[in-house]
Amino acid sequence: MPFNNQQSVDISSSGDNTVVAALAGQSIYVRRLFLSAASEVTVQFKSGSTALSGPTTILSMLLDDSSGRASDPWLITRSGEALVINLGSAVQVGGTIWFDYGPG
Repeated sequence: MPFNNQQSVDISSSGDNTVVAALAGQSIYVRRLFLSAASEVTVQFKSGSTALSGPTTILSMLLDDSSGRASDPWLITRSGEALVINLGSAVQVGGTIWFDYGPG
């Protein structure tokens, strides 16, 4: 399944970091995600200000469907809300997010 959008991640500020911009009337469907941190850091995924996950300590993270289908998204934002990664401390985090926008 092709992905319509790919976004690089390059964040380092403690707190909320918008990584995929919101579109009015659309949700963000995260299909794949790769993150790598310069050192261990706690991350939390959010739809705007609403938590989508609990805090998780990572050095690297890969969300992928090894079957290649990627039919079910790993994360879905609320309609019209951005995808946010909250960092527990100021640590460089880079990577890539593959996603689609769709009706919310």
